[in-house]
Amino acid sequence: SLNAARAAQEMSSAVASAVEAADLRSKALLTQSENEVSKLSQLLNEARLESEVVSSKARAAEADHAFYESKSKRLEQEKLLLEEKLSSLRSDIEVGAARLHAMQCSCDDAAA
Repeated sequence: SLNAARAAQEMSSAVASAVEAADLRSKALLTQSENEVSKLSQLLNEARLESEVVSSKARAAEADHAFYESKSKRLEQEKLLLEEKLSSLRSDIEVGAARLHAMQCSCDDAAA
């Protein structure tokens, strides 16, 4: 009976040690898991920030593209107007040259 009580106490002590060791292992695993979750949360936040930066740059690039596309269209319209003015000036110069030539001919005829 004394041996049985001692054996029961040793078994109880062994079980208590096993429970304590299991408790320590679970606490260590919990701490490790919390650290991993913290790292993953940090990586997720960094990824979100990077995504916002990329999105912002993409919006800026789209705005730049729209600005330069609009500017290109405006310059094309200005070019067409200048080409029309140039064509009109060429016609005016040709008419003026023809008049000068006619006046010179009439001056030559008058002088002769």
